[in-house]
Amino acid sequence: MRLILVIFLLSFIGLFSQDRSETIITFNPILENRPIILEEVLYYNSNKDSLLIESLRFYVSNIELLNEKETVLSLKDNYYLIDLEYPESLKIELATKNNISFNSIRFGIGIDSITNSKGVMGGDLDPTKGMYWTWQSGYINFKLEGVSDKCNTRKNRFQYHLGGYQEISLDLPANVQNILIDVDISTLLNKLDLSTTNRIMSPSYEALEIANFLPKIFILNN
Repeated sequence: MRLILVIFLLSFIGLFSQDRSETIITFNPILENRPIILEEVLYYNSNKDSLLIESLRFYVSNIELLNEKETVLSLKDNYYLIDLEYPESLKIELATKNNISFNSIRFGIGIDSITNSKGVMGGDLDPTKGMYWTWQSGYINFKLEGVSDKCNTRKNRFQYHLGGYQEISLDLPANVQNILIDVDISTLLNKLDLSTTNRIMSPSYEALEIANFLPKIFILNN
C-alpha cells in the first residue's frame, strides 16, 4: 500500500512539474556597454572621465508579465534587492505555467508608498541591508555611490540615494524564458553633471527629476 502511495505522489509531482517552467530575469549593470565591476576604475564618455563605483543597489517590486496588456502573472507585494556586491541577487527566478503567453513585463523600481507606510520589515526590506533612511520613515529606492575625478568633493566621492517609486514597462519577444535587462549607468551619468550634482541624500526637486529619469536606464537586451 505504501509503495502504491509513493508511486502516486511521485506521478502527481511529475505531472505538476511538467505544467510549470521557469522565467529568469537578469539585471546587467553596464557602463557604455561594459559590465560594471565594483571598485574597478572605468573610463567613459569622450573626455575619458574616470569612475569607480563602490555601491549600486536598487529595489525591484510588483513584477507582472502581460500578454497584449492583460496581466497573466502578478507578483504583488514581492520585493527584491538588486545589489551588485552580490551577483546572485541580479537574477530573479519566476515560476510560470507552461500554458501562459506573455509579450511584455512591468515592474517597479523601489518600494511603493503603501509598503513604505508600513514601516520596517524583514527579508530584503530589512534595514540592515543599508536601504532604509534612518532620518525618516521610508526606503531608499535606488543607491549609487563611488568616486569620480569630476567631483569637487572630499576624496572625489559622489552619493545618490533616491526615492520616488517608478514603474517600468518593457516589450518582450513572445514567451522568452531568459529576460536580460541592461542597467545603463552611463545614461544616468550623461543626465547628471558630477562636477556640480554629486550628492543627493534627501527629497528635493533635483532628486525627483533624477528619479523620474531612472526608467530610461533600464533597457531590454535582445
